[in-house]
Amino acid sequence: MVSRISHPNPKVYEVLSMIISKIVSTHPSQALWSLLAVVKSSVPDRAARGAAIINKLKVRLLAHHLLLRLLIVEGSKEPAKV
Repeated sequence: MVSRISHPNPKVYEVLSMIISKIVSTHPSQALWSLLAVVKSSVPDRAARGAAIINKLKVRLLAHHLLLRLLIVEGSKEPAKV
């Protein structure tokens, strides 16, 4: 499902965004990592759409799910350079 995040039809993207948000908020340990990989994509449209979903999750879950917010923030950080 995440692989279709760049679908050109706005209605399809809207529905996918809603479904992905619900899955990530319900099952963060299993679903968040694939969404964070999208945010790190080299394809600008995929990265922007993934970031938009993450930002919606951050705002929506600010008060309710502190642990999920922490996972999102930690997963969004750039890896340390070796």
